[in-house]
Amino acid sequence: MTLSTDLLGHSTAPAQVLRKHYATEMAVERTRLLYQGSLLPTLLMLVNGLVCAWLLWDPKQYLLDSIWLVWLLALVAMRVIQVAAFDSAMPSRQAQPVWRRMFMLGSAVSGLTLATAAIALAPVDSFMQQAWVFGLIGAATLSASVAYAVSLPAFLSFAVPCLVPAIIYLFWSGHPQQRGWGVLGLILLASLSLVAWQVNRLIQRGLLRRFQNQALIEHLQQAQQRSEQLNRELVREVEQRRQVEQELREAQVACRTAWRSAARSWTPPAWR
Repeated sequence: MTLSTDLLGHSTAPAQVLRKHYATEMAVERTRLLYQGSLLPTLLMLVNGLVCAWLLWDPKQYLLDSIWLVWLLALVAMRVIQVAAFDSAMPSRQAQPVWRRMFMLGSAVSGLTLATAAIALAPVDSFMQQAWVFGLIGAATLSASVAYAVSLPAFLSFAVPCLVPAIIYLFWSGHPQQRGWGVLGLILLASLSLVAWQVNRLIQRGLLRRFQNQALIEHLQQAQQRSEQLNRELVREVEQRRQVEQELREAQVACRTAWRSAARSWTPPAWR
């Protein structure tokens, strides 16, 4: 039994050819992993947001703080409902591209929500509160970036809206301390991008190897089924041949018996 040339070609093809061959399956699996790993970063964003709201609560801007807090709670609730809806959907519906677009939209809105806290809520004159706010936002960003690194577009849809507006605002604020936070934000964005790229490469290789192994197992099962079917056909053919040989032997025995009987009963004409 030998493997088909199609499977052997897939196993020895370059990585780009394999990614193209399993592009649909890998896209569906990446979407499933995104939803599966998004719940923890969402809950961490909620906890960090509540801590930031508690640290930055100011009676003078209670309206802005209240609006941001209510929006954060509504956003987290929508993200949780979105994950629950994806988990309850049938596998055929989970493969639809709309789920991926909805996830990227939700991640972009989540990033903008955190950026709003860094721009509008963080005080300019309190270094300690700034450290708390930027540290909590950075922790939420780090958690989400690692979880969303399954797909680089999903990572960028969160990291860019979350960090780039805050970095630009901090650089253009004109305060040296704010510019220092902007430099730190640039370093964080570059580091997260490098980590996300490395994680994405590892996940891509793992998914590619997984689908290769799955295709190989399916091919071996099909080959085994064909082999069993050929064995059954061979057994039937052998049995039919044995039956034909048995019938032929019986016919030969019958012919010999008839010939002997005819030879014994025949008498020459001179003896009559």
